[in-house]
Amino acid sequence: MSNRIPFKLLIVANKQEATEMKKLVKELADFYNPVVDIETTIVQSNYPDVPFETYRWIEGKEYRGVAKWWYDQNISIRSVSHDAVAFSLNRAEWDGAGAGGWRTDNDYGAVEVQIGTDLNRYFKNDKHGRTGNIWLSHMKHELSHTFCYLLGIPDRTHELFYTESDGDIIGYIDAHKHLWDPKKTAPKAEAIRGSFTKVMSPNHWKEGIGLEKDVVVLHATTSRFESAVAWLADRTSEVSAHFLVDHTRAVLMVNPESDAWHTGVTGKATPLGQKQLNAHLPQKNPNRFTYGIEQCLYYDADGNGVITEEEKQAYGKMLDNTVRAIRALQTLRGKAFTAEQIVTHRDFYSVKPQLDITRSRVLELLGLKEATEPIDNGQDLENTLEKLNAKKTSLMLLFIQLLEQKVRELKAELNNTTWK
Repeated sequence: MSNRIPFKLLIVANKQEATEMKKLVKELADFYNPVVDIETTIVQSNYPDVPFETYRWIEGKEYRGVAKWWYDQNISIRSVSHDAVAFSLNRAEWDGAGAGGWRTDNDYGAVEVQIGTDLNRYFKNDKHGRTGNIWLSHMKHELSHTFCYLLGIPDRTHELFYTESDGDIIGYIDAHKHLWDPKKTAPKAEAIRGSFTKVMSPNHWKEGIGLEKDVVVLHATTSRFESAVAWLADRTSEVSAHFLVDHTRAVLMVNPESDAWHTGVTGKATPLGQKQLNAHLPQKNPNRFTYGIEQCLYYDADGNGVITEEEKQAYGKMLDNTVRAIRALQTLRGKAFTAEQIVTHRDFYSVKPQLDITRSRVLELLGLKEATEPIDNGQDLENTLEKLNAKKTSLMLLFIQLLEQKVRELKAELNNTTWK
């Protein structure tokens, strides 16, 4: 066997003994060594209260595992430049009966694994006939799932791993290793570009100015998705956003390392917005240090101003796509955003729509802030529609006034008299 798969693994070991972990990791690397060249980095952590949630799998069984939002915020963001990341906890820290290991992937970045067991526990000829260290067995097993997933081949882990020789899975991987595509794990900016539909906008500064982007700006439009994406992709509009989302999709329109044109004008900023502006002086253009996410909030299909229950549910799905985009950006940055780093366009420019409840809901979904009062998924939507419709009406009235003025001027010119 030659031409081994190059593979970078990050292990975040929570309150686990470093020496014993290193010994087990060496055995793990030796096991896969014939087909995979595993380069492992071990990071010690000391999280006191790891939150858990119930996972529901296709088989209908329910398992407890680390809450996905917490995993994203604290573990996944460490995984930039790695192919997989494993979060390892002692059995006493695991919420619920028993412990084990499984993958908890999102659709971007490194493959995510979690293991719940003590490093010094051993099998005693269990139902699968296993003996040896339990942590090592779980890690071998989850990496087998990982390699099958990354190679794009049928996952035969459960079929081959508990045969007379665990090495049967080695032969299976070796037979398909020619399919290895290092881009599939997309550990850096490619993770964003490779995981979202792309409709690229020409409206951006390609290289930026080297200033770190550390603020997310939430926008709202009442346009349909098709109209919004066409407008943001139109060179003559001179506007764009890094992401455009609605209740069915999230589209990448400007690469994260570039500066989108989404919030260049400021005026009468809120205290939160002013704090961010002050923090980035002497740079005065927020486009230089922010990511923009445009959200399509137009679900009032019949235009009667009434938001139905179905439309409120669509609003919730749109928020899920907003959070998906933010989590992808966190993975790219290698660290999470704080609550203060997620703002609305109105925080920079007072004439923009009120999106306080939308922001609050996004923070809650990210695990950054619990809602202080019951969330009405439709309230922001109704307020936004009312404000934007009022703005459209105001602009229309202004247009009519200007048109009338122009007509009067033309009549006066034709009559060669002064209009009164």
